[in-house]
Amino acid sequence: MNKLSEVAKRDIQDLFNCGVALPDGSTGRVYWSGRLEDADFLARLYNLTSMPSYDHRYGNAEGDIRCHVAWGDWEDDWVFTDGRFNLLHSDDETFLNFLCEVFHPAVTKNSVEDPDSPEMYMLEEIQKIIRSEGYELYEIKRMANKPVFAWREVGAAHAIQQQTEALKQAFTSDYLRTQIDQMQKSVESNPADAIGKAKELIESCCKTILEESNVTVDEGWEIPRLLKETMAVIDVLPAGLQNETVEDAVKKLLGNLSQMPFQIATIRNKMGTGHGKADSFIGLEPRHAKLAVGAASTLCWFLWESYHADGCGGESKILPLSGGRGVRHR
Repeated sequence: MNKLSEVAKRDIQDLFNCGVALPDGSTGRVYWSGRLEDADFLARLYNLTSMPSYDHRYGNAEGDIRCHVAWGDWEDDWVFTDGRFNLLHSDDETFLNFLCEVFHPAVTKNSVEDPDSPEMYMLEEIQKIIRSEGYELYEIKRMANKPVFAWREVGAAHAIQQQTEALKQAFTSDYLRTQIDQMQKSVESNPADAIGKAKELIESCCKTILEESNVTVDEGWEIPRLLKETMAVIDVLPAGLQNETVEDAVKKLLGNLSQMPFQIATIRNKMGTGHGKADSFIGLEPRHAKLAVGAASTLCWFLWESYHADGCGGESKILPLSGGRGVRHR
């Protein structure tokens, strides 16, 4: 699939050439190969010894690159225009894999999570460009407590991530925020864990609302009872609208949403890798985790927003912000 335009790729090339604006008014430069030699960086993505040399003195691309880069014969952005890599005219997968490697912890000089690093601002600018073309980089795991990135198309998965991020900003509980963080990070790397955490998020959300409403929560209550008690302290319909039929329908819909992570968790348990499963066993995939996380996030957002609507739960009210984030206004 090729959705990235040449314009977008050239804009990214310009970022590496010209740098990014930093908050103090200076310009931050990030070299694409980071703390590695150009050839060492490219060897992480390509078999340089099997690629041709443009210099007759060397038998392959590796020797060619090492020599000419060391002597300063090429511009800093030479890799974007070199025909062997063809980045400006490559397929999307090749270009996006290149960007993921640029921000790999083994490559980048500074962590992209360091607010004083140009790498953080470079990543933000690149994300803006590729998101406008339907892609994004996202964290799949951590290495030395630094993020490792992969790429994906922006779509349903991005919408789910926006919603869970908004929910994280809405909650004041560090525990709930940590739950959401762990759930998000597990979707791709550990789908079974993400499914379990989606179910736990519903339980935690309901318990939080009930405790803030001074309702004593029985530790033995399962999700159906927790949801029933929660709906008793919130208004599921707009203020002033009294319609039992519509209210019952909304409550049934919420019940169905609450059951989705629970049922997927049941499937997960049936397909668990324990109990002598064969090596060929295939478990649930990220798409199943996204279904559970999406349902849980949608339900929790509705419950939490309803709880704070029209004065419920005090005067605070969650208002959506651009990019799916939320903030509590008083």
